[in-house]
Amino acid sequence: MTEVAGPDDIEPIYTELGRRVAALRKERGLTQESLSDRAGVSANYLARTEGGYHRPNLARLEGIAEALEVSVASLFTSRPAPASASVLPTLLAELEKLPRDDQHLLLQLVKRLNKGVRERPAGYRKQKRPRGRREP
Repeated sequence: MTEVAGPDDIEPIYTELGRRVAALRKERGLTQESLSDRAGVSANYLARTEGGYHRPNLARLEGIAEALEVSVASLFTSRPAPASASVLPTLLAELEKLPRDDQHLLLQLVKRLNKGVRERPAGYRKQKRPRGRREP
């Protein structure tokens, strides 16, 4: 059974875990109720977890992470997590449906996009063209 912390003995790790869950939930535009439904916990449980009052067990953490489409490890860090486990298999499945030539075309496109992102200087922003007449 999950232990419940009182307001005077909230441990920092649970406070940070709760903040991270709340931040990820908000980034995805989810309410506590919608996330709790996806994770298989009550909205009250999720609210108390986000507040740092619950000490969720691994099974509950896995459910919350899966509902947020992140790894359990990413619930404990604000660093960007690697692509979620559900994104790459889905992408691969869709790519496998395409003809081989289209697969190679998309591969080249992804390589060019990656190269372009790496070559941009820090703070790069695309410059807007002035409207009006073009110079000859």
